[in-house]
Amino acid sequence: MKRPDTSAGFTLLELIISLTIIAIIAMMVQNGFRLSVSAWEKGESAIEDQQRYRYVLELIQRQLSSSLPHASSEKVKTDSDVVFKGDDASLEFVSRMSLISGDSSGMIRVRYRVEVKDERKSVLFAESNLVDRLSVSSQDEPGEEDWHILLSDIHDFAFDYLAGLPPEDALDDASSWESSWGESGERKGLPLALRVRFQANEASMPLYLMVPIGKGK
Repeated sequence: MKRPDTSAGFTLLELIISLTIIAIIAMMVQNGFRLSVSAWEKGESAIEDQQRYRYVLELIQRQLSSSLPHASSEKVKTDSDVVFKGDDASLEFVSRMSLISGDSSGMIRVRYRVEVKDERKSVLFAESNLVDRLSVSSQDEPGEEDWHILLSDIHDFAFDYLAGLPPEDALDDASSWESSWGESGERKGLPLALRVRFQANEASMPLYLMVPIGKGK
């Protein structure tokens, strides 16, 4: 009786099954690699966003800390006439510091505003030079081309104003903060401090930046 030849190669069916298994393994490895690259890119993007947010908030803090009690009129220069007004979505004041590179006159009229689009917010600013001017004219309003974007596509950004308590005592007293100041409210002059509320997205925790302004410095 003739014995079967055991040295024969793979059958066609075995070859097809082997190639199928190899293809499945290769696809799994490729998908895993793509997921790893995607996660790495998202992590890098999140780090870059956090660094940009921190840098911009530090600039805002420095500019607010350099605010000046500049009068809005040449004739009347009292605390009630100081250029510092705003609400939760806008702010106007005079500062020693410019955010625009190359502009270092020492007298800068600054405006911030918060815009909302598709439930996301952007923060813009505009500046004008006051180096040769004694007063601020309410008619000197910036055009749309004068506004620059500080932050975009964020969840929340708002201003609050401290009137009566020292900043260190106001941390635990929410009622001492007001949502408007100056012409848009009853308060005049400089607040003791200004608080910036910032939240990058719905999943992140809100960040509060508090800057002494008036006698709270």
